[in-house]
Amino acid sequence: MNPTKSERKPDPTPRTDTSLPIRLQLVFGRGWTVKTLALVPHRREGMPSSIEVTAAHGCLRLSEWTADSYEPMSVSDTANELSEGVVWQAREAGQRWRWELCRREIYVLAAGDEFGLRGFVTRRKDQRLWLNTRHVILAKGSMREQVSAALAEAGCGPPELCDSTTPGIPSGWVLFRAVTPTRAVRMRDEGDILNVLCPAHEIDPQFVGGIRLERNVFLAGFPPRIRFTGELEKGFQVLIDHQAAQLASDGAFEAPGWDAEGEHLLWFGDRTETYSLRTMKEEWESWHAHDFGTGATICGASIHRVDGARWRQVRIPGTNPLLVGSRPGEIFCCQPRHEIRSDTILALVPFAPVWALPFDPVHADKRSARLVPLDSLEPVSALGRCNRNRRMNAAVRWWVSAVNDATRKRLALSAESVEAKALWQRYRAAARHLWKCGRRKQ
Repeated sequence: MNPTKSERKPDPTPRTDTSLPIRLQLVFGRGWTVKTLALVPHRREGMPSSIEVTAAHGCLRLSEWTADSYEPMSVSDTANELSEGVVWQAREAGQRWRWELCRREIYVLAAGDEFGLRGFVTRRKDQRLWLNTRHVILAKGSMREQVSAALAEAGCGPPELCDSTTPGIPSGWVLFRAVTPTRAVRMRDEGDILNVLCPAHEIDPQFVGGIRLERNVFLAGFPPRIRFTGELEKGFQVLIDHQAAQLASDGAFEAPGWDAEGEHLLWFGDRTETYSLRTMKEEWESWHAHDFGTGATICGASIHRVDGARWRQVRIPGTNPLLVGSRPGEIFCCQPRHEIRSDTILALVPFAPVWALPFDPVHADKRSARLVPLDSLEPVSALGRCNRNRRMNAAVRWWVSAVNDATRKRLALSAESVEAKALWQRYRAAARHLWKCGRRKQ
């Protein structure tokens, strides 16, 4: 009698998955030097977000990077790992995984934005060239002439060639840049290493650019460009959501509503593909993670104001670097960084700024210069200050001069409102009173 499902003993042998590839990633730096040469292990849905693997040189910790890959790992011994291949293995909760980068003498890398990665990366499946697509080729130095001839046969223009004297390129290897095949080439004899340089005529869609959330899902407002590889015959027809798509100037296909939020159906050559545009829900928790005592804390990419902090963070137009507070003497001139071009200035100020003025109000061009209100704080009474001090200090004089100069120049407000006009009148009155008080005390 066969045991029932509940009576069967679990299989003590863990399940093995041998179909996990490792991609090779190459990122260029300045001057076309190789900034990064890394291995990107594939990740499937349901796999651990962090896992330890064993490699030839010891153990590595893999951490989730995107929906279908772990964080890139720098190549430790480049020349040998490319020539001999890489194998990583892991075992966790009764299951085993195996990643492999097969040994090759030629690596074909396509633009990584088609896979949600930076730079250029190898494909998950075969590494054959794609028609009308940018590539870089990394090959053993001994294959240089054969690769050059194969690229010419595929209709590539003269590629830019770099050898191991270029920083970042492994010893004994050469790099072919600016490789864009324009002709399909019939495959050579089975097992010929140059078959990877024979572009296929089969048509496949490419989702290029945009902000990828996962696989074929992109952030709404940042859609990918839809292009195709292969031989596109005259009259090649593309439908998006059952509407005829037109070829744009950059070679991508568009149709009415193709970039709207939601799921879209792409039809071409009796085949279909889907892609989606979704909004991102910002529901993650934030806290005051890093506090440097400047009045603001940093958590990830967010900046938070600290209640009661002495220093205040403010963003102002670059044309209005002079900040005025509610107390006479609260005045601060922001110093923009000249190496950064921006229309605004982000500054930390030791008080709550109420007005942003031009640097030199009296000499500002009243046709374009404006008074920018930042807060609605009332000016602090200057009567007590006048009675206590025989002479105004330098900060108070600067505060008074800035407000009076803007008044004499008759600068307009950037945002006209009854409340802002009335508040400015009260600041004018406070500055005029202090000015008269200072003259009497002299």
